[in-house]
Amino acid sequence: MEEDDWELMISDSELKQKGSLVIGLAMILSALTMYAIVMPVLLKWVEESIIAVPVLFICALFGCAVLTAVFYFAMTSVIGLLTKLIGLLKKYS
Repeated sequence: MEEDDWELMISDSELKQKGSLVIGLAMILSALTMYAIVMPVLLKWVEESIIAVPVLFICALFGCAVLTAVFYFAMTSVIGLLTKLIGLLKKYS
């Protein structure tokens, strides 16, 4: 391996830090999405007696979990692509 290749490798602690940051951001984004988009719709359905209040809480819980997973995988994919792009730019510059 060349010396430049060693610079591109990331240690385990850095990966854990990035993973924690990404999951934290995913949770914040999912909570904001639930608060801004999903919950008003569910509350309107409760007012119109389409769904019951316990169903509202179950939908909110699972909705937040699903949105967190979606945002997490989207952000890890983007970060992975950016890391590869930066590695290529460093390699060829």
